[in-house]
Amino acid sequence: MEDLRKLIAKYQTNGPRYTSYPTALHFREDCDRQNLVRLALSSAAASLYIHIPFCRTLCTFCGCSSSVCVNSEEIDAYISLLEKELELWRLAGMPRRTLRQIHFGGGTPNMLSPEQILKINSVIEKYFSKDAQDCEFSVELDPRTLTKQKVQAFASIGVNRASIGVQDTNADVQKAINRIQPQSLNLEAADWLRSSGIDKINIDLVYGLPCQTLGSFAKCVSDALDLQPTRIALFGYAHVPWVKAAQKALEKYPMPSAEEKVDIFLEAKESFEKAGFEYIGLDHFALGEDPLIKARENGTLHRNFQGYTTHAGLDCFAAGLTSISETKTSYRQNSKLISDYARSLANGELPISKGITLDSEDILRRGIIMDVMCLLKVCFDRYGVDFKSKFAPAFPKLKEMEADGLLKLYDDRFEVTKTGRVFVRNIAMLFDGRLGSEKSRYSKTL
Repeated sequence: MEDLRKLIAKYQTNGPRYTSYPTALHFREDCDRQNLVRLALSSAAASLYIHIPFCRTLCTFCGCSSSVCVNSEEIDAYISLLEKELELWRLAGMPRRTLRQIHFGGGTPNMLSPEQILKINSVIEKYFSKDAQDCEFSVELDPRTLTKQKVQAFASIGVNRASIGVQDTNADVQKAINRIQPQSLNLEAADWLRSSGIDKINIDLVYGLPCQTLGSFAKCVSDALDLQPTRIALFGYAHVPWVKAAQKALEKYPMPSAEEKVDIFLEAKESFEKAGFEYIGLDHFALGEDPLIKARENGTLHRNFQGYTTHAGLDCFAAGLTSISETKTSYRQNSKLISDYARSLANGELPISKGITLDSEDILRRGIIMDVMCLLKVCFDRYGVDFKSKFAPAFPKLKEMEADGLLKLYDDRFEVTKTGRVFVRNIAMLFDGRLGSEKSRYSKTL
């Protein structure tokens, strides 16, 4: 492990998480909206993302797009806006697409009441068809506002995977981040899910939070394993108070040093691997027979704004405030302010605030970056270019990474090693043609 610490110190830098390429920092307000709409009007099967931007309280560490809501009528109004957005897409020519994946993200999707859960599902079924044989339907959950009735409502509409937001089980950390969540709530949520037939359970953890120590997070890891998840997401906290002002409040608490943060990650990684989880790369772990691992093996693993997904090739159609959609050659993002979102819809306009249409160079580089992040290998004859000539500047660095044990270079490809999975962001950055002055705005690669 000491050698890995030294490698992390050597390669530590700021860089994208590559939930898209080009990244969201390159989306433009002066985009060609008509073209973005045209590119979205496919009849092919799709993945659907619905953003629920409401939370009961503000977690001061959070970087998500959300707002505090205590009014059920406000949520009702938002569901009506979602329906209006989808109706405008229908009027624009969007056909009734078949869904192979559905994801409710937030915010806190279980801020919805059981009745609102059923209502939002009826809106989905009005405009889309679910693949009856192969539709992964996932939802992000906060145990603090979850009830058995809400779990039963999610199960009744077809939810078959849930992500429980745990973050950290230590009381001091929870106090610092304004998220008091005893482990008993997490256990109760897992029991409710399994009793309702939802047995695919993800656990979300965050390392690098204030008041965390190596010892306290070891207990958190043990608590997470007690929930018997099938996947674990271990996210590194990014302290960006110039972007998320609420994070400024955390600075009065002791924060792990950069070295301590690395140690917390490495100890957690080792514990999860000892428990039978495979490190997919970046921030995801999965049990041996999990679909994520099978998707990587058969070439269908993909990465988008929801993290790793199992259906490469699907467009992601996203609805709601701030949501980001993806097609083969474009990205588009909805309005970030509810006032702008509602105003656009009231005017009969699709609420696209910014976006980008990819050129051939972007498509080429996106393919390579996604292969690094998802398949852990890059085959040089896969992209229709003279790879070694086109990317000649990358090869000295690739050879250095090979010497450090991060990858293995062959005549026709390179493959990321198990050690190299910690550094997939660094490897992917070698093929990022847009990485420039905005680099400092990204989080640390670990």
